[in-house]
Amino acid sequence: MIPIRRRFVHTINPLTGLSEKSNLLSATVLAPTCSLADGYATAFMAMGYERAVELVEKLEKVDVYLIYSTAEEEVKVYSTPGFEQALLKE
Repeated sequence: MIPIRRRFVHTINPLTGLSEKSNLLSATVLAPTCSLADGYATAFMAMGYERAVELVEKLEKVDVYLIYSTAEEEVKVYSTPGFEQALLKE
């Protein structure tokens, strides 16, 4: 198994001008508009997994599929019920 370490993502932190370290490897977002989905996905990548989940649980009409790495270097997935329902629609 290849170890997963905290990786730098392509998102630039506007406060530092540097790329961010993040345990969030991928953020897929469903939102009412494409621009909202893109904005939230970028914000979630910069925040990291824990803070992204905290925020998404407070948002209405925003659903996510997040791939992240744990402290034990395991790759895991988090998805909201709304995201899972959207996948099941024909």
